[in-house]
Amino acid sequence: MDETEQSPNDFEVEIKDLDPPENAAQRAQTSPIARAPRRRLLLILLNSLLILAVILIVGNTTSVRNLVGSIFLRSTPSPTLLIVPSEDLYYVRASPSWGRLFIDGRLASVPAIGSDPPLRLAPGRHRLTWQAAPFLPQTCFISIPNNFATDTCQYNETVEFGSKFAGVIPFTETLATLPITQRNALLQATQSALDALQSTDTVQRGEHYTLAPNDPACKNTPQNQCSATATQPLQATLSFRLDTNENSNELCIDPQPPPCYLFEQDCRLFCTGSFSAPVNVPEWNVFAPVKSLWTFATMSGQVLAHDVPDDSSWDYATGQTMDESLVPLRITWDSLGWHVAAPADLSSGDFAGYSGYFDPVCAGAVESVSGLNPPVNAKGETVDLQWHFASGPLRAAGCLVVGTPLLNGLFTPTPTRPPQPVIYCLHRFGVLLLINSALPTTNWSLPRADSHEQQLARQLISLLPTS
Repeated sequence: MDETEQSPNDFEVEIKDLDPPENAAQRAQTSPIARAPRRRLLLILLNSLLILAVILIVGNTTSVRNLVGSIFLRSTPSPTLLIVPSEDLYYVRASPSWGRLFIDGRLASVPAIGSDPPLRLAPGRHRLTWQAAPFLPQTCFISIPNNFATDTCQYNETVEFGSKFAGVIPFTETLATLPITQRNALLQATQSALDALQSTDTVQRGEHYTLAPNDPACKNTPQNQCSATATQPLQATLSFRLDTNENSNELCIDPQPPPCYLFEQDCRLFCTGSFSAPVNVPEWNVFAPVKSLWTFATMSGQVLAHDVPDDSSWDYATGQTMDESLVPLRITWDSLGWHVAAPADLSSGDFAGYSGYFDPVCAGAVESVSGLNPPVNAKGETVDLQWHFASGPLRAAGCLVVGTPLLNGLFTPTPTRPPQPVIYCLHRFGVLLLINSALPTTNWSLPRADSHEQQLARQLISLLPTS
């Protein structure tokens, strides 16, 4: 009899089979009706185990996981919304630290990235709002599961927590997210903080000092000789000016392209930094472009030149100004307004090894040494140098420049006082001076430091770390 024609009685007899094994085996050999349901059940179990194994193997791969999830969502309709594993887990990286996070209008805690469990969002569409007064609120939307056609919350970073991964949604403030009145107030407070860093020193008779880029004496001269020699003592004042002009043609001396960008942010609008902050202090850490400018006057007060870039000889030779450094600033805000602090020492701590980029005293020195040809050793072999920079309490005294050979072609992470330095230079009043050198530097046409300048260099050398 065909399987489709079996009667209910036949089926009932089969599932009540309690015969001894030998009888059961005998009947099974003669009854294909009994084998069919069992084969189907076994086949279903084997297929289910195979599908489960495949899902477990590929489940930790995001692209494959999303593909598998989308296939199952389309082919297996269900009244319950399916969530791809980890797609509902998120952290929020926001600055300044005094802001608050709202999810669907409700205040939410902001877990510490990597140490606290991430936020788990319920299925559906959610509105995330970051509010850090007096900045304008920032809002984005995200769906669980993700809907890339309509979601506006961006995340290009993931953090592992336990056995899962959570996306990191950034909220970053800039000058562009401030109301105009608050923006102007912050810029004024920032310039006041930079004004407090102003410094004055005396140009001794016989010392070199830089000239303005449009000075006639700069014509037809090498870039490092666009300077004058003082015939009388002069008062030299070094000041720092904030530059937030987005259309400025000034270039920043920074370690990342494009110029005046850091962490893919335009620093002319203040770019959020990553340097350490005091514990439990709500502040906004940023980098801002700053020009270093000189004013030279007689001791009686007659101004000879003002707003002279710290490395104007380079400016004249190239036709492009490159005098700005990205200065780290710590900013807080309260009922009294904005409070801005610029670090007094940029040669240690978070910025050790990078002071040439983030110290406005040394910005000109970075450009000056970058234009030098590598020196050679006694065998005539080219020696590649690693440059370290350091300034002292009297900023107008200059920036110490130390050149040491690269170790196996690698840079060292922090500047140390080398036991046998190769080259010492002093960038003073916008002019690079050679203090001494253990290598031939005949291809350099640098002025030699006099006894007074060598003494200043020794004072700065004493400030270098000893190990």
